[in-house]
Order: sequence, then C-alpha cells, then structure tokens
Amino acid sequence: MRLIIDASVALKWFIPEVLNDKADEVLKSTHHLFAPDFILIEMANFFWKKNIRNEISDAASQDALFELAHGPLEYFPTNAALLMQALAIAQKIKHPVYDCIYLALAMQQAGVVVTADHKFYTQLLQTEWKDKVIALENFSAQCEIK
Repeated sequence: MRLIIDASVALKWFIPEVLNDKADEVLKSTHHLFAPDFILIEMANFFWKKNIRNEISDAASQDALFELAHGPLEYFPTNAALLMQALAIAQKIKHPVYDCIYLALAMQQAGVVVTADHKFYTQLLQTEWKDKVIALENFSAQCEIK
C-alpha cells in the first residue's frame, strides 16, 4: 500500500502531540511511505515556529529536519504537473493548495493520503476523493485501504 504522508502526520514523529502513537504506527507499518518534497518546506517551517516559541532547541529542530530528509519517506518532486492538479482540486473543494498537493500525489501514485488535519479529512469525505484519504486516528497498520 502506498501511503502519502502529510505534514500533520510527520510532525508527530518529532513533536509530542495527540495521536503520536498512531503516527508511530504509520511509521512502523509495512506500507510504503511517500510525500511530495514540499513536505520538507512545511516541516522546516513547523520546526522554526516551535523553535522561536522555545518548544524545541536550534539543534533539535535541525536534527529533526535532517532526519526527515534522510528518513523513511520517498519524495516526489513538487513539479508543475503536480501543482496544476493540486490547484484544480483546491479550486473544486475550496481548500488550500498546499494540502491538495498531497491528494494530487496520492492520485498520481495510486496511493492514499494519511492526515491528522481533521478539516481537510472531513472536507474530502464529501467529495469524489473520499477513498483517497484516511484520518490518522482511524489508521491501523493492518487496514485495507482502497
């Protein structure tokens, strides 16, 4: 199974938050884990925010980004084709493009987005893409995802 991991899930691998246990289950699963390379920009920004709020040290934020960049995800380029598809989705569901990039990648790679973003998840449940997303809270390593 190809799982497209969004930043809301990846962040939980590094920062203590609700559903860390489920995020760790995704990480330890036997599923193939993918993301658009754009996730590194999002994650760097999250780590920066945590750092300026004194929730994570300079070194810890840099180490986390390095670990993510060289870790468990296979990255796909956020190219023009992916962005065009994400923009079309965003316009259709009236949701930010940066979240729709993950869905566009899931469509291109015959995968499923795993997200902890409740708003994005519930919004997609009302669309033709409801089978392309799973909420992190509902994830089970043994789950059969269409």
